Amino acid sequence: MKKFDFDKALKELDEEELSEVQTQKAKILVTVLPFVIIILILAVMLLASAQKEDKSGQQTSTEGQTEIATMEPIEEASDEPTAEPTQNPTAEPEVEAEEDEGTMQTPSYVNEPFHAENQLAELLEYFVSDNRKAIEDLVHLDRYKAMSYSLEGTDDFYYYGDKNADGKAHGKGIAVYADNRYYYGTWADGRREGGGFFIHYHMPECYTQKNVVIYHQFTGNWKNDLPDGEGAEHYEYHTDRFEKNTGYNTNLLGNYQNGLIHGTFYITNLYSDGNINEWDAEAQNGSWVYRSDSRDQVGRGPVFVDRKNKDNYIWVHPKENKNIGISCLISSKN
Repeated sequence: MKKFDFDKALKELDEEELSEVQTQKAKILVTVLPFVIIILILAVMLLASAQKEDKSGQQTSTEGQTEIATMEPIEEASDEPTAEPTQNPTAEPEVEAEEDEGTMQTPSYVNEPFHAENQLAELLEYFVSDNRKAIEDLVHLDRYKAMSYSLEGTDDFYYYGDKNADGKAHGKGIAVYADNRYYYGTWADGRREGGGFFIHYHMPECYTQKNVVIYHQFTGNWKNDLPDGEGAEHYEYHTDRFEKNTGYNTNLLGNYQNGLIHGTFYITNLYSDGNINEWDAEAQNGSWVYRSDSRDQVGRGPVFVDRKNKDNYIWVHPKENKNIGISCLISSKN
């Protein structure tokens, strides 16, 4: 009987088990390895994406800081009307546009045909009835603008109304002057005399965007072709063109002499924020009367006093405080 070799059998058994274990390990490795590779790929992709977002966030933050740093600060409007006004509160606002060289443009209606007598007769009806809307519609027509433009550079006027034996304006009538200026009222021997209404329309074709005035009017008494006695000025504006911290006169009610301010005045002015201030002032021979001998650093003195705060003034320089009147007025006396 052959003897059983226990050691040999055990060795063969171990080799079989080891081979089986290795086979199982290989199967497990083959099964798990693809998932491990997929997980590693996803991890790499997530890491790359996170780094990209971090860089993008840093760039966005830097750009935002640059924009804020380069922004110009917005200056708040001051409630103090006396704080260094950039515009002379007593000067007629349209003067800046008229004196600026190159602001006047050649209008398209220069050769438009017109008939002055017929057009003024048409316009007179609406002045008599005080139909402002109809007046404004007519004066903005090309034939009316051409009529006024034909007088450019002169103090002449076209007239329609009552006349004396010499053919001069006498009684009630209407006249048109250069630059879309009109007068309706009483006349004497060819001059404006008594009660009358004067208006200056600022046409967009004639001025640049710097001009803020829509129209400027004066209603009151006249003598020898000039405002004389009680009267009232009124300005209508393009308020969207206002400068900040600048008051624009809207109404001046007072007395005039030989076309210049003279006497007691009540004044209102308007600011870009919609605020309206009321002021009192005195005038003599075309100059505002200074309220005291005080002067600021540039030599201006107080002239308008705030109705609500007697310690609040508008200050004017002496160089600007002379020959103040209806500056857009055309007269044979000018």
